[in-house]
Amino acid sequence: MDTINTCDRPTMKFLWNICCEWNFPSHLFQKFQAGVAFFILDAFVDLFITICIILNTFFMALDQPGQSDKMTRILTTGNYVFTGIFTTEAILKIIAKAPAKYFKNGWNVFDAIIVTLSLVELGLANIKGLSVLRSFRLLRVFKLAKSWPTLNRLMSIIGKTIGALGNLTLVLVIIIFIFAVMGMQLFGPKYAIKFEKDMPRWNFFDFFHAFMIVFRVLCGEWIESMWTCLQCAGWPCIPFFLFTFVIGNLVVLNLFLALLLASFGSNVLSEREKEEDDNKIGEAIDRIQRCIRFIFRLIFRLCYKRKRKIIESTTNETIY
Repeated sequence: MDTINTCDRPTMKFLWNICCEWNFPSHLFQKFQAGVAFFILDAFVDLFITICIILNTFFMALDQPGQSDKMTRILTTGNYVFTGIFTTEAILKIIAKAPAKYFKNGWNVFDAIIVTLSLVELGLANIKGLSVLRSFRLLRVFKLAKSWPTLNRLMSIIGKTIGALGNLTLVLVIIIFIFAVMGMQLFGPKYAIKFEKDMPRWNFFDFFHAFMIVFRVLCGEWIESMWTCLQCAGWPCIPFFLFTFVIGNLVVLNLFLALLLASFGSNVLSEREKEEDDNKIGEAIDRIQRCIRFIFRLIFRLCYKRKRKIIESTTNETIY
């Protein structure tokens, strides 16, 4: 058994180098990979992909029920074009970086998932009920965080506070559960006596409606619900609703903001994660600005030389 494992290790390493890292001995493939990397990793390509993401989002926002056939054809064609562009980008990046390096980057994994869902949505376009896959393409907007440092840092901060927010969410659910059970026990029978068959939408008659009415109180919409409760239970509803609002809304919900603000105040903002694709858009814009300045300088020099020649010719004609 040990002999088989010893023999398998070189084989697995060879397969890993070929299939995942693409360490082919062929110089022709290495030149091809270098050429693809030179093209797809260029800053202008990142700028082009960013513009395509914005345009794709704009096209998806134009989709609406009852639109004309011409508009449907335009949006469908745009969907095919943008899906083809993003699929080509993913394939070329896999060729340029090799799968092992490509899928180490979280943004690349995210992009590959969105591209796969887009291709599945196109392949199953005629099946009803799967149009919901189209909505996942909107997640590509978050890819703009790669070229937008502020958004990238915000998402990083929110991601690092998910653990604490999860614990606080559990506390919030427990508080809602407690107040829902209290409301159901205190006011549920009185709702049944007062309203009988004409039960209002927001009530404490059962746990589900009690849970929803407490959640509504936490959202700030508590006056209408309290007025309905006053009609059947009287003044004890007032301290219950006020206590629920103060504990749930003004204390627990504001703790979410406190956690986020604490993260903003920490050293997270000062720690900038360095990645390969950072500032690619800024680099592309800087190159465009330099190109524009060069063109303006060239035009100015040509105009200046032309003007100088005209002045010299005019001076010579005057002398003669």
